[in-house]
Amino acid sequence: MSATDETAAMYGPWDYYLNPDRGAIPEWGGRFAVMAWPGWLTYDPILVADQITQPVQIVHSHHGAVPDGTEQFYERLAGPKDITWIAGEQLDFYDQPAQINPAIRDVLNHFHDTL
Repeated sequence: MSATDETAAMYGPWDYYLNPDRGAIPEWGGRFAVMAWPGWLTYDPILVADQITQPVQIVHSHHGAVPDGTEQFYERLAGPKDITWIAGEQLDFYDQPAQINPAIRDVLNHFHDTL
């Protein structure tokens, strides 16, 4: 991660990863396993969504990673399902109460209702 090194795996003003008040903690060190990119970039859960019959709760944002894919995955799920859309950016779900608190509420309700 870098805002200055164009050869970084993730180059740009990534506030979460570069801000010591968020994710730029000493224990992390700002490194990324570039060998993980191919598997992550080619993984397509939509292909197996119609095989999932267990209850599923999805919490996502239209400004998060791959919202169109999330909608496609949700539509293809075979079992009971619910989806909640929360305002916010992808990285807000890592540490921002405005995203985390409603997500936790919905997931707790899901577990209460389905377990």
